[in-house]
Amino acid sequence: MTEELCPSCQDANLKISSSTDQTIIYKTCDNCLVTIENDKYVERPKEMIPATKRQIKILLEKC
Repeated sequence: MTEELCPSCQDANLKISSSTDQTIIYKTCDNCLVTIENDKYVERPKEMIPATKRQIKILLEKC
């Protein structure tokens, strides 16, 4: 989980998730279900898994 508030609902912190094949990293909100990929809102995938430590490191390096 990040310390970043959801830009949509401002109610919950975003989580970092991954596509099931681990090729895409998402920031997601469990409260309003917003899904963000590369700073753009996208349609929520049917299946996601928690991001790996490696994926989180990559995401943090981009910021």
